[in-house]
Amino acid sequence: MTKTSEELGALPISGQMSCDTRTVASQSTLYTYLTQTFGHEWVAEQVEKLRKLPYKSDEYNEQKKKIPCATISCQCNGTRSRDNVIVRNPVICIDIDYGDNEKLMETPQKRQQLMEALFKSPCVYAAGTSCSGRGIFLIILLDSNNSQDEFEGYFRAIEKEFADSGIVIDKSCKDVTRLRIASSDRVLIKRGTIISYGHQLAPSEPQMSPQGLSRKRFCNGLANEEDLLVAVVELLICNGYSTDDYNDWMLAAFFLYPLGYTGWDLFDRISQQSAGYDARKAKEQFWKNARDTRQDIKSCCAHFFGIAKRVIGKDYAKKAERYIKKKHNIK
Repeated sequence: MTKTSEELGALPISGQMSCDTRTVASQSTLYTYLTQTFGHEWVAEQVEKLRKLPYKSDEYNEQKKKIPCATISCQCNGTRSRDNVIVRNPVICIDIDYGDNEKLMETPQKRQQLMEALFKSPCVYAAGTSCSGRGIFLIILLDSNNSQDEFEGYFRAIEKEFADSGIVIDKSCKDVTRLRIASSDRVLIKRGTIISYGHQLAPSEPQMSPQGLSRKRFCNGLANEEDLLVAVVELLICNGYSTDDYNDWMLAAFFLYPLGYTGWDLFDRISQQSAGYDARKAKEQFWKNARDTRQDIKSCCAHFFGIAKRVIGKDYAKKAERYIKKKHNIK
């Protein structure tokens, strides 16, 4: 597939005034965001203040919340979440962070050279410097973006291709609702025709079985307690379930961790209901600690089935199965 620069620039996106909220503040286009928000005088002032602060300090994180941001790969309605995506854009925005690629970006000159070299790829529409001034981002045209599973397949292929070249990209970029925070630097935007990136990789074996929220998992119905657990939590999320306090949030992590990749996906979606949620921080500092609780599947089921009985009703199991069959078009 090919797209013109004009077609990509017209893709709809959702803007937020801060990464500290999930409320959509405006709807715009990709080109408008990259050319008018990036480099705007007020944004430049906020970015300059940010870059003078100690990286990742409390003051740095608070200042970062003042900078506008937007979803590049989708447009959301009302609140930014996967369930509220109304348009999926055939593009992915990837981050190449300094911390993971120090040798490649140890000087501003090397960082600029790397960005310009990657920008030459026929599937790259735009490239720029992150708000921290330490990393770079690329916006890549994809063949399609019809589902989160498909989107993650493209991410895995791109991640592997970059890894083969000695470049590490941020794993958080596989989230279709991920935000791109504006910066003060000019964005490189390609003119003419962009050729789409057409490769996908399936999840690695530890992610496929028994994990994975795919149609294949449920094609034979809910075969065991673990399948039912996933279906029930899926239905709870669909019904607006969220953790009311830190203790509930902590328990959700403990009882979802045994599901591996699928457990993280469900926990992340539950957590997205809370303002100020930072997926990367939660995964690095909290999610890994959940493994120490060593919960078994029966305990996990008891926890969420009890919640489902209160929220959905005594027939939660039948409703969960109907929901999954409808969602995955299984007769």
